[in-house]
Amino acid sequence: MLDMSQYVSCEIKKVFLEHPSCYNTLMPKLKFQPSVTCLISTHDRVEDARINMEIIRAFWKTSGLFSDIHIVHAYNGQKHWYPQAHLENMLIRKKNPGHFQGAAELIDAGMARIIKQFPRTDYVVGLASDTWLTKPAFVYGLLAKMKRRRKTLAAAAWGLPRRNNPFDVGISSDFFIADFDWVRKYALFPLRYAEFEKRHGELLVYIKGSNVSLEKLFFARFQQACFRELPVNNKRRLFAEARLLRIS
Repeated sequence: MLDMSQYVSCEIKKVFLEHPSCYNTLMPKLKFQPSVTCLISTHDRVEDARINMEIIRAFWKTSGLFSDIHIVHAYNGQKHWYPQAHLENMLIRKKNPGHFQGAAELIDAGMARIIKQFPRTDYVVGLASDTWLTKPAFVYGLLAKMKRRRKTLAAAAWGLPRRNNPFDVGISSDFFIADFDWVRKYALFPLRYAEFEKRHGELLVYIKGSNVSLEKLFFARFQQACFRELPVNNKRRLFAEARLLRIS
């Protein structure tokens, strides 16, 4: 549970934890109240996407923790599976070139649209359609930690309990939080999966017999963005570690 002691009195915090619906009437204005744009990526899990939007509208929007919330929905499934928008501010339709490239292109298309349409966003929360976050205080806690520790990306290592080094396994694209000003300034996006696969895909198949990992490419692009901020070769790894907030 989020520690709100730096923002509210113990008495008000106790009431909020016991009765979250009382938040808006009891909580004073927060010192840190960021604007958030949720980027939901969907192929065929359309009902999951609808539920995800309903969670965001019902819980995040009414929590009072965020100054503003927008939803951008990037979709590459069949049109008749999802014939019209649900609760998103913006629906982007893309063709599906395949699982990994398709997922990367949904993120790239969504980020490009957010840059144009919601330039005042503070943070982008990237979510797969079936990644549901029902506790906005958890999201807020990550944002507050990112701000306090000067982290620019929050994500989980895409691995296993005993193999969870992001430098080996990459980072989650199904759930991440990006400092919007930072990713714009240092060009974390687009991920350009198709470009990378065209150049190196055959080599990876030859060496390992595997596809280009979206999660490892995501982390590689993040390291490149960190290097643009601090172009010192012998500090590249350390600086990437310093800028990343590991969710798990």
